[in-house]
Amino acid sequence: MLFLGWTRRPSNAPLAGVEPVVRAELRSWVVAGRGRHLFLQIDAPSPHDALDGRVEFTSLALRRGYRARDDSTGMPRVGRMTPGEVLRPVLGRAPDNRLEAVYTLSLGQAECLTRDRVFSAPYVLLGANSNAALRRTMESCGVGVPARVLRGAGPLGEFPGIDQDPGPEVPSDQWPALGLAARAR
Repeated sequence: MLFLGWTRRPSNAPLAGVEPVVRAELRSWVVAGRGRHLFLQIDAPSPHDALDGRVEFTSLALRRGYRARDDSTGMPRVGRMTPGEVLRPVLGRAPDNRLEAVYTLSLGQAECLTRDRVFSAPYVLLGANSNAALRRTMESCGVGVPARVLRGAGPLGEFPGIDQDPGPEVPSDQWPALGLAARAR
């Protein structure tokens, strides 16, 4: 009996050789009318806490480190929101953060999703926008978007822009030409 106590693994210790799983929730809040803004909330187990947080996209104009005078294009691109910061509705309404889907991710998928990225398309509220960028990011990381969300496309749909193309990713060494001085994590 004493021997068994010495070899027992603590109940919260990871199993050797078993990759931990990461929980993620796809959520949304109302921007205007029926139109909703999507974001992905990631909750990774210790010691992978660096992957925790919110993955959402916006206009680079709302990102820390963006300077319009340095943007040679004159139109802010679609990019990831400054990690650690959260977008909120501008009309003073509290976001409802409605749950759209729950995912179990691998560490590789979580790392892919949390990578800082900027897309080549200019941000357009009813065109290539935050929903388009999150969809592209999720799909490129092997995470599907629910069919119900995809059906909400169109300017009068629940998820405008979800069907739009945000363009290819811009390499980080080209971000200064888009007015973004620094890459976050």
